[in-house]
This record gives sequence, structure tokens and C-alpha cells, in this order.
Amino acid sequence: MPCSTCGTRLLIQNPPNWEKKCPTCDKIHVVNREVAIRISNERLLYLYDLFLRYVKQFKKTRLIAHIIWEREKFARDFSANYQPFDMSRFLAYNFLIKHLMMESFNGTMDANESNTTNLVKTFDKYLELLTDHNYLKEGIGELLADMPFDPSSLTIQEKLSR
Repeated sequence: MPCSTCGTRLLIQNPPNWEKKCPTCDKIHVVNREVAIRISNERLLYLYDLFLRYVKQFKKTRLIAHIIWEREKFARDFSANYQPFDMSRFLAYNFLIKHLMMESFNGTMDANESNTTNLVKTFDKYLELLTDHNYLKEGIGELLADMPFDPSSLTIQEKLSR
């Protein structure tokens, strides 16, 4: 679909919302696909490493038990209140439990309701970035920048902000 102002093909951003932007009128730069995938991959590896370092501070069995209990409360809340079921959150619980079962760790921190809830929310955000990464790989999504940049000079903080 072309832009009504300049005729340039519109870009679709944020696939769940399908927001359309004009690269010319909105001064958006589409990052080369290979560079975008590399940046996205580096982001994911960095964030997952940070996440694992934090998780490994916990006692494994207590952490997994708390996550399973959080998932149970989440599922019960749906049944009890008939509210919309957030499938991505439910899958995040399952995916996180699976990943933690495969990891070897036994820290000293005790899991509790507060830190477990925050842990699952953080992992859910990581899974959103993983979904965006898969969109890039499949050619469904684009990485957009507000100005041209040199990919080789980007810091990890800059990669996380793009």
C-alpha cells in the first residue's frame, strides 16, 4: 500500500497492532536484513545471559515450584473470573519452567511471590523480543532506525535501544 503523501510503500510496524509508517515522510531507515538479524541475535544472547545469571542465584527447586504455583494461580484466575486468557503469558510460564529444568544451578536466594512474578514478566518480555527476531528471520518484520548508523560501532546498550 503506497503512502498517500509521497507514494512510497508503507512499512508495517509492530505486527500485533499493524501500525503503518511511511519511510520517506516519517524519516525512517530500514536496517539491512542481515545486519538487523545480527543485532537482534546479539541482543537476545546478551539478555538471556543476564537473565540466566540472575536466575542462577536462586535455589532451583524452590524457584521452579514458585513458578509452577504462579502458573496455577494464573490458570485458576481465568477459570474463576472468565477474563481473557493471555496465552503468551501461559506459554511463558511453560517455556520458562522447561528452560530452568534443563539448567544446572543452585544459588542461595529464596524464590517468593514477588520475585517470581517479576521473573516471569521479564522472561515474557524476552520472548516478545524472540518473536520479533523470528519475524526478522522470516522476512515478516523489519528493524527500523530513526537515523543512519554504523553497525560495527554500536554498543550493546545502543543495540538494546533500537
